Amino acid sequence: MYKKMQNLLDFIDSILDFFLNLKYFKFLKKYKRFFKYTIIGASAATIQIIVLLILTKIFYLHKDLSYIIAIETAILWAFLGHSNYTFKDRKFEDKNSFLKQILKFHFVNLTTIIGQFLLFKFLTDKIFNHYYAWELILSSLIAIITMFILNFILHYFFTFKKIK
Repeated sequence: MYKKMQNLLDFIDSILDFFLNLKYFKFLKKYKRFFKYTIIGASAATIQIIVLLILTKIFYLHKDLSYIIAIETAILWAFLGHSNYTFKDRKFEDKNSFLKQILKFHFVNLTTIIGQFLLFKFLTDKIFNHYYAWELILSSLIAIITMFILNFILHYFFTFKKIK
C-alpha cells in the first residue's frame, strides 16, 4: 500500500514539474511546495467529505460525531501525504522525532479542527438546518477552505520546520 501511494505521489510530482517547467508557468516554481500542500489537502478534504457522508447517510451516525471522525481520518491521511510528499525533504531523524512530528501535526490541526468544527456547526445549525447532503458538503468545504492557509503556515514553520 505504501509503495503504491509513493508511486502515485511521484507521478503527481512529475506532472507538477512538467507544468512548472512550461514557459508561462516558470514563475510559479517557487510555490511548488504550496501546490503540493494543496494537492494533499484537496485529497484529504475529499476523504473527509466521503467519510462524513458515509457515516451520516449510510450508518446514520449523528452529524457532529461523523464530522469529528471524518476530520481525524483526513488528518491521518494528510500527515502521511505531507510527510512523504509535501515536506519529504524535512524527514524525521528517528522514531522519537516521528512521534513528536505526528503530535505536532495533531496539535496544529487541533486549532483548525476547533475552527472547522465550530464553523461547520454554525453553518449546519443556523444557516442550513435540514442536513441535506449538499448542505453538509457545502458547510464542510467552507470550513475546510477557511482554515487552509493558517494550517499551511503553521505546518511549514512548526510541524515540518527545517532540521538544522
